[in-house]
Amino acid sequence: MKRGRLLSAVMIMTSLVMLTGCQNSSAGKLQEINKDEYTKLNYDTVPVYRGDVDPTLIVPLTLEAMEYISYTVDAKDVELKEVKVAVGDYVKAGQELVVFESESLEKKVNEQRDDLNQKKMLLDHVKKMRAINVDDTKIKDDEAMESLAQRYDLQISMLEDDINVSSIYLAEKEDELAKCKIVAKKDGTITFISQHLLNGIVIPSSDMLTETCGQVRFSSEVKEDYPFEVGDIFTAESVNWEYEVVITQIEDVDGRSRMVYFQPVSPDVVYVGGDKFNIIIEKERLKDVVYVNKDAIRKDEDGNQYVFVVEDGFRKISYVETGTVVENNIVVKSGLNGGEEVVMK
Repeated sequence: MKRGRLLSAVMIMTSLVMLTGCQNSSAGKLQEINKDEYTKLNYDTVPVYRGDVDPTLIVPLTLEAMEYISYTVDAKDVELKEVKVAVGDYVKAGQELVVFESESLEKKVNEQRDDLNQKKMLLDHVKKMRAINVDDTKIKDDEAMESLAQRYDLQISMLEDDINVSSIYLAEKEDELAKCKIVAKKDGTITFISQHLLNGIVIPSSDMLTETCGQVRFSSEVKEDYPFEVGDIFTAESVNWEYEVVITQIEDVDGRSRMVYFQPVSPDVVYVGGDKFNIIIEKERLKDVVYVNKDAIRKDEDGNQYVFVVEDGFRKISYVETGTVVENNIVVKSGLNGGEEVVMK
């Protein structure tokens, strides 16, 4: 019995020593774990409103294609004489737009005209001399008369050929001189004049003027079910312009939208620049509706619309049905009651 108790005591002492050694070693120390306190996520949210809204239909207008005519001058050695139009001027076909001058061309044309006139006068003189000196009734019986007639006829033929060549050359020079004028090809509006030209610098074959031709006409594809009718008049607005326009035609587009065509009411509107035009239509007030920023609306893979509603720092999904867009907001027909906070996309 004593021996057993002694063995037990030895084993207990040995265990105590081992435990003490473990406590003194680095392997035996418990590692502290740093854990952040729980924090709720912060979302970028906007409120859901309930009340009356005044919807506005904005109809963006697209200017239909028009014809643009660019004018150049091909003649060389020309100088600017006069620019007869300005940007925005309405011109008629055949109207002079720009006039140039060329001393060398004018000199050549005048010289060629004088030369041609002299040849014509000489031809007329030779024909008259033939008529005086040649008796055509005696040519067959008189060899001298026949020889004289042949000499006159040869001279006449050579002069006629020379006159034809000179006439062609004169026509070419007159054509070159005519190119010293820029003349409107059609009725239209001057929409561009080269700054070089305005400064008196002539660059051959470069675009000097642009004329815009055709009737001003706008179109817009409208998907909203607004009661447009042919003959309705609206105000088209841009940053720089404002015109009354009338609906001239309405076409259905696959049953989902309509293509509406407009043109200015006033026939004096022949050019509207490159501005972007809109028609702004104030629609009937919507009373006691729920609405929210349209960027809060999301879509799932099936095309269903939903929002994330935030409650107590947590978000939950809520499917919605939407209606009219009012500026940056959209009317919510179901799924929200107003007063909620929803997450922005």
